[in-house]
Amino acid sequence: MSKKPKVNPLTAAWHNLRRSPFQSFAAVTIMWLNFLVATSLVVLFFVFNSLLGYLESRPEVTAFLKDQTSQTEINRFKEQLESLDGVKEVRLVSKEDALKIYREQNKDNPLLLEMVNASILPASLEVSATSSDYLVGIADILKNETDLIEEVIFREDVVKNIGFWVKTVRNGGLVLVGLLSFVSLVVIMVIIGMKISAHREEINALRSLGATSFYIQKPFLFEGIFYGLMGAIFGFGIVFGAYFYWQEEIRNFLDPIPVLSISDRIIPIIFSIELVSGLFLGLTAAWLATRRFLKK
Repeated sequence: MSKKPKVNPLTAAWHNLRRSPFQSFAAVTIMWLNFLVATSLVVLFFVFNSLLGYLESRPEVTAFLKDQTSQTEINRFKEQLESLDGVKEVRLVSKEDALKIYREQNKDNPLLLEMVNASILPASLEVSATSSDYLVGIADILKNETDLIEEVIFREDVVKNIGFWVKTVRNGGLVLVGLLSFVSLVVIMVIIGMKISAHREEINALRSLGATSFYIQKPFLFEGIFYGLMGAIFGFGIVFGAYFYWQEEIRNFLDPIPVLSISDRIIPIIFSIELVSGLFLGLTAAWLATRRFLKK
C-alpha cells in the first residue's frame, strides 16, 4: 500500500516561486499595477469629494442687494430663503462688512483703500446649499427677485465640474479597476497554468502516491494568495507613501481647501479592503487555474 506524501504546501509554494522568478515577478507586477490604479482612484475620489464638500460649504450663490432695499425687506427675504429645501445657510453681508472684506483683500494697496467707502459697496446675501443639486434652483429664485436683487453671482460651472469629476472617478474608476482585475485574473491563471505544466511529472508522481487533488492544489493556491497580497501591499504602499510624503506641502499650498483630508481611521479600512480583495483575486485565479489545468 502506497504511503501518502507529506509536504508542507507553503514550502512547496515557496519552491514554485523560486524556481520561476520571472513568472512570479510578472504575476506580482500585474497585481501591483491593478492595486496601484485602484488606490490612486480611491485617493482621487477623496480629493475631489473633499473639494466638492468645501465648495458646497462656501456661499456658492451671492446676491447683491439694491441700495434702496430696506432692512425689513432684507430680513423677510432672508427668512424665505432659509425656509427653502436645500438651503444650508443664508448670511447677510452689510455694506460695513463688505468694506472690511474689501480692505482685507486690498490691504497691500493703500491707493485702492482710499478710493472706497462703505456707501459705494453693495450689501449682499450669501447662500450656501446642503448639496450642489440645489444650487441652480436657488440661483433662479434669487434672479427672479428683481425688486430686491441687483446681481446674482453663481459659480455653477465650477461646482458642476467638480461634481462631474467626482462621479467620473467613482464610476469610471469602478469600470477601470474591474477591467484590470479581469486582466490580472487571466494573467495569473496563465502563469499558474504554465507552472502546473512545468511540474506535470511531479504532479503525476504525487497522484501515484495517493495524493488528493486538493493536496496538489494547495501550493498553487498559496502561490495565488501570495501574488494578490503582494500586489495589494505594494500598490497601497506606493500610493499612500507618496500621500504621506507630500501631503503637508500640498495642504499648505492649497490652504484653506482641504483636498487631502483622508481620515486616519479610513486609511486602515482601505488597506484591509485591498488586502482582502488581493487575497480573493489571487485565490480565485489560482483556483480557476488548478481546476482547469490539473484535469489534463
